[in-house]
Amino acid sequence: MRNRDIPLYQELSNSLNLFEAEKQLLEGIVSQENRHAFLLQIIDSIRRVKYYQYIQSRTMSASQASFREDFDPLKAAVYHSQSGNLDEAFWLIFLATHFGKNGRTAWKLIRDVYWALGEGYCWSWQRVSQNPNYFTDWLRSNYDNLKNDGVARNFGNHRKYETLRPTSARSTWRVVNSYISWIGQTRSHQAFLEVFYNSVGNDSKQLFQAMYNSMSSVLSFARTGKFDFLTTLSNLNIVPITADSTYLKGATGPLRGAKLLFGGSVLCNLRAGELEVMNNSLDEYLGVGMQVLEDSMCNWQKSPSHFIAFRG
Repeated sequence: MRNRDIPLYQELSNSLNLFEAEKQLLEGIVSQENRHAFLLQIIDSIRRVKYYQYIQSRTMSASQASFREDFDPLKAAVYHSQSGNLDEAFWLIFLATHFGKNGRTAWKLIRDVYWALGEGYCWSWQRVSQNPNYFTDWLRSNYDNLKNDGVARNFGNHRKYETLRPTSARSTWRVVNSYISWIGQTRSHQAFLEVFYNSVGNDSKQLFQAMYNSMSSVLSFARTGKFDFLTTLSNLNIVPITADSTYLKGATGPLRGAKLLFGGSVLCNLRAGELEVMNNSLDEYLGVGMQVLEDSMCNWQKSPSHFIAFRG
């Protein structure tokens, strides 16, 4: 643990103690080893969220959104957001979520698809949404190049079941088409957001919930994809939404983590709905937010007694 993290560690530890004194015992962190590892995972998750907040606080240059070896779709999205191009910012976050950042090849897959393998143009939101068949044809024509040109490029860990294979039922072109349909006939993300503002108002948590539920129509974006996409939009200040829940229904790692934390075993009979109530109560003491809780519980349950920094 870094010296600068010690005050935060102590503050979080005190909050856990107070929660247990006033609410309930956290069965999974009775041992000091588990407690220490859990606290370090929370701090690690906070650090990741702060990174998003850091890059959105910086002024990005046009070069950040250009074709370059170290292309980062998150920085490119911030650039477009700062330039008033909400459509491209949204689109890049969607693509970043779909492809994911791979632990070995980083953002190379999204870079080479978005920038059309360096052919001198990019598959921008305007280009793809107005002519989705052109994008589909390009993916089909370049599938072999993307897979067999000797360049390593892979989907991220959270998206390891995705595929570029054109004939697959969840091929990237099908996912993209379903996203375009979700945004609607106007092809405008601003108009898309207005629908939610008109139906639920401006409450950031209600907006998150409404968008999360609505996104079930996007192919291959199940619980994890939806949560990651929306929390990234939130962290980069592209949309004023806040996760209202850890969304444990349909989860694997976060659900196991919550069961272990509150029930002492990943096999305990606590249900997702019960655990959501407990998570909300716990965050009233910790004040770290639903994304940090979700992420830290997921990573902690992989190694409950020994802190391991998980990436990708």
